[in-house]
Amino acid sequence: MIPIRGLDKGVEHVVALGHRDIALITGPLVSISARLRYQGWLTTLAERQLKPCSVLHGDWSAASGYQLAGQILSLPKHPTAILVANDQMALGVLRALQEYGLQIPVQMSVVGYDDTEDSAYYYPPLTTIKQDFRMLGQESVKRLVQCLEDRHVSHAGSLRLKTSLVQRHTTAVMNPEKVSLHTFIPGVAAYRTSNLRARGKIAAKVRDRVAIPELNL
Repeated sequence: MIPIRGLDKGVEHVVALGHRDIALITGPLVSISARLRYQGWLTTLAERQLKPCSVLHGDWSAASGYQLAGQILSLPKHPTAILVANDQMALGVLRALQEYGLQIPVQMSVVGYDDTEDSAYYYPPLTTIKQDFRMLGQESVKRLVQCLEDRHVSHAGSLRLKTSLVQRHTTAVMNPEKVSLHTFIPGVAAYRTSNLRARGKIAAKVRDRVAIPELNL
């Protein structure tokens, strides 16, 4: 299963909105799905002569998204948009950005991936990429039947899963006058960043003690 082309929609969406400083939060690179999504992002950005301003690797959990967003906010150069490899990590990203005091999507755009049932109820409702799992099931059954009927038929190739952009309320046109993270009082911003780091460390310890199964395709 290689839904690389689906990632184009997320990249194309934020680029069309004027974003050029784009951060990537991927899944664990031991995961085939995470590697493919990451490569899809890089390929599409390169086609537009762009490179990510930062790349961080999570573990699919909201806790890791929260922690990594804190790291992004502590960097000297901040993005104006963050592409996240699944909706669960995006939930953590949204929480961290809001705790920092950012207005989403006015000061930061966020795009998730998977269009999980809960993503429409995030605050704000998450813009994300939807996968056509019905088509995947139908095509998988079709290939299985063909293999059973004719053992000489090879289906070693990968499927390309149809995807679509679900636009909600976490992306907006990039406005240089509004996206600056330096409009905040320095002391307050520093405190928020420090608080995010501390909470991120706690989240990491909890995550390390809990086995998190990989459910992504």
